[in-house]
Amino acid sequence: MATIRKRLGKWQVQIRRKNYPNIIKTFTEKSSADKYVREIEVLMDREQFQDLSAAANTTLGDILKRYVNEITPSKKGAQWERYKINWLIRNKISLKTLTQLNSKDLYELKNELSTTRKPGTVRQYFHFAAA
Repeated sequence: MATIRKRLGKWQVQIRRKNYPNIIKTFTEKSSADKYVREIEVLMDREQFQDLSAAANTTLGDILKRYVNEITPSKKGAQWERYKINWLIRNKISLKTLTQLNSKDLYELKNELSTTRKPGTVRQYFHFAAA
């Protein structure tokens, strides 16, 4: 069930439904709030709703740091993998959240790597987790 209320000059939407997380979002216009409620409730009715709030708050850098600390040390080539992952963490792509990340970003990263590294090395940067 959704409620829309005016709060501090803005419109706050609160959607509560069994088996789904509570959703609270604020809009500047009531029409935008109404549209959002309709979209979310339709997705919930069709059982197609996915909560992406965790992905929206997690950056690629966060995931890479966790991976390099938890998974990489148990691998045979940990030293080289750590080097590659740390380079990726220092790159601007690591600042993107998981919901912002798209194929264009990966293509730009590939082109950036290709200017200073050989094709085999570029492949290794993209396939470090498979080792």
